Amino acid sequence: MKKHSIFTLIVELVFLVGACSKNDDLKPLPEDKYNFTSRTAVVMEISVSQNNSYQVKEFTLDPSELSAAFGDSIPSDLMFYAIDSNNVKHVGVDEYTSEYGFYFTKSGNVCMPSAKGCALFVEYYGIKSGETNPTIGIGQYPEACKVGDTMTVQIGLADTITGQPYQLKITIKAPGEWATYFENSDSLTYTVYETVNTEYKALKVFVDETALCKKLGVASSTKIVTGIINKTITFVGINADGSSYPNYTANSYGHWFDASGNVCSWRATNCSIYSEWYGETPISFSIGQFPSGIAAGNKFTIRQAFVSGSKTVILTFKVRIVDEITDYLGPDETKK
Repeated sequence: MKKHSIFTLIVELVFLVGACSKNDDLKPLPEDKYNFTSRTAVVMEISVSQNNSYQVKEFTLDPSELSAAFGDSIPSDLMFYAIDSNNVKHVGVDEYTSEYGFYFTKSGNVCMPSAKGCALFVEYYGIKSGETNPTIGIGQYPEACKVGDTMTVQIGLADTITGQPYQLKITIKAPGEWATYFENSDSLTYTVYETVNTEYKALKVFVDETALCKKLGVASSTKIVTGIINKTITFVGINADGSSYPNYTANSYGHWFDASGNVCSWRATNCSIYSEWYGETPISFSIGQFPSGIAAGNKFTIRQAFVSGSKTVILTFKVRIVDEITDYLGPDETKK
């Protein structure tokens, strides 16, 4: 009788446990060991171009929106955190899975870069990193994302009391043009925009031959080519201090330049940009990058010149390295 009573009790307990397990509302929620209060998430619709080279695209967080969350000022020591799809938080440097933030799977869960399904990373660059405004950077794990992919990841910034979450709705779009250029108002300066590349790829920049020939005092660009062959016209590099460099350090009539705009040899310290003219008409210059050490945000100004007698005509190329080529770009008319 006693054994029967115990058996009956066990059966009843099993039934109760089974019944409870079928009720999703009674499932224990993941433990959240962080006690800060979360504000309403800010939703950001973001598009990034597909790439396989860890290239980062930066987005500035609205500083007024963020300062309002923390009492009208942005603390310099905010903690960056990520939220899994099941609402578990990963907070602060000790839980980072990338250098400055977190890797995510396509389902929005934090992962290590070696994990199966790892798709992209989101990093935070705050005031301590030298940014004027709080900024996030988004990059992709190589070969993990394809054009048309969409994913939602959740990140946030917190002090010990308040957390401001962000819901990032990310779309992977087709890469656009990798480079473009614009003629500046003086007709002898050109603003060149390029995205980072590691293949010595060059953008061909066609110059205003009418302006060039008029300044040089020749009838046509063909006369410039003839003058180069006959050595009545020379082509030189121009250093940052305005001095000329008569020798060539790149292919054909070309020069390598360092980050300061001085002519240098290939692979020299801070070797950055090259510009080459191949002695042909219409006159154009192939402008490219050294395959390492170049990053989005870098700015270079390089100069080359045609010299005929007492006349020197300088061509200036303002090379700007950007995250992507957009419709908002245009000639940089600043003096730098």
